[in-house]
Amino acid sequence: MFPPFPSILKPFIRQHLFSVIETWIGQPVVLVGASLGGAVAIDFALNYPNWVRSALRSSASLSLVLINSVGFSGSFPVGQFLPHPLIELGANWLHFRKQAALTAALALPMIDPMLLDALRCSLLHQEMPGWKGAIASFTQSGGYANLRSRIAQVNHPTLILWGEADDVLGMDDATKFEQSISGSQLIWILQASHVPHFDRPQSVAAHLLTFA
Repeated sequence: MFPPFPSILKPFIRQHLFSVIETWIGQPVVLVGASLGGAVAIDFALNYPNWVRSALRSSASLSLVLINSVGFSGSFPVGQFLPHPLIELGANWLHFRKQAALTAALALPMIDPMLLDALRCSLLHQEMPGWKGAIASFTQSGGYANLRSRIAQVNHPTLILWGEADDVLGMDDATKFEQSISGSQLIWILQASHVPHFDRPQSVAAHLLTFA
């Protein structure tokens, strides 16, 4: 069984993010969220709008950046109805699958170093104490399953960066975000999948710097 772990709910996540921004930055930010982090960023912008920049000093007005973001899909609403042992089994399988992939990659000759780095990055959170309990709690909460109906309420200038070959969320959601968020801009990142900031970091950084 998982060790005891505090509930990981949306209000706690955004309160934690608010505390970090208020304590360490102390002013409105340009908020960048990738994958599930995109859902976190949207939820934060809707609940703490004054802490996400509505305009920048430059001619560009960018405050929210979504990179292959969860929102229209990628959530797991049925999780709140699953029994705890089944969620525990899923977390254990996730751990085994990623560890097995890294082990296999390390055993292969002439493996692409970037692939090894990607696998190691995907395992970083599993090094944190209590990560399985956190996943179980978040899954049973329903996650960001109800965010879809609120995305059109985002009124901050938004940049949408999307890998042209997203093998996790697909490509349709990119257009849905652009159509739902008034004044948003969609840019496709070529030769990139679900993690364009990893696949094409220079391209993503250039777009961020151009707008920010």
